[in-house]
This record gives sequence, C-alpha cells and structure tokens, in this order.
Amino acid sequence: MFQDMKISDDLNVKFLEYLKSESKLCVQNQTMPNLVGLDFNIHANSWPISQLMNNTFVIPQPMEKPLRLFEEFYNKQYNGRKLFWIYNLSNGELRISILDRSYFVTMGTYQMAILLLFNQHQHLKLNEIEEATKINMKEIEKQILPLIENKFLISES
Repeated sequence: MFQDMKISDDLNVKFLEYLKSESKLCVQNQTMPNLVGLDFNIHANSWPISQLMNNTFVIPQPMEKPLRLFEEFYNKQYNGRKLFWIYNLSNGELRISILDRSYFVTMGTYQMAILLLFNQHQHLKLNEIEEATKINMKEIEKQILPLIENKFLISES
C-alpha cells in the first residue's frame, strides 16, 4: 500500500509536468478552471475488477476533461497497461460556494456527479438523477442520503 502511495505521488507530479509541457494547463488554470487539487491514486490490481466497475456511469462534464487528459498521459507513460476507472470506489474534492464563501468538500465520485447535476437544475427527481448519471437506483439512494443529512440537498418527499 505504501508503494502504491509513493507511485501515485510520483505520477501526480509527472502528470502536472505533462500538462505544463503540453500546454494543456496554463499558469492560472484558464484551460481547466475546475482543476483544483487534482490527484490520481493508482493501485495495483488486487481484486476482481469486473465486479466493481460501472461501465454505464456518465461522467459529469466538469470531470470529463481532467480524466481524459490523465488517460492520455497515462497511456503515453505506460504503453501497454490498461487503466480502469472504478468510480464507485473513487472520491474527489469539490469546491462549493455558499453565500460568498468557498468550501472544499471531499466526497465520493457518485456524490459529486449527483451534486454537479444541480448546477443545471433547481429540482430533480431520483429517476431523473438515475437517467442522467446511469447509476442504479439502489446506489443513488445510498449516495444521496449523506448529501441530504449534511444539508447539501433538500428532500421534498
């Protein structure tokens, strides 16, 4: 595990160098303004991946470009290795602005996807979230509960 952490740290440094060298990230993050504290943790395959993957998950638009750039970098760095995204085990940091204050909140990728939908919609039903994200309903119910309990979302039912 400590080896995975060291490799991930080195990989993140190389990734940021790659973005700068390829002019894909300008000095003030104008190319990718949502790229705040972007870290990718790479772990060796130690479990049956096929059981963990959700191949239907729709990546939210703000997350799409950083993921694709990392895939591009990873494929150039490690030719022949296959990179799998396991979204239900992933997490990220989201910047949330409330009343002129910004907060950084760490949450699961599915929770991020659900919250990001509310940047475009005032109200959403669970079936609309399911349709937009392609996350199954049982998982949505599990992921949305902490968002309601912590008052990121308000339930009207």
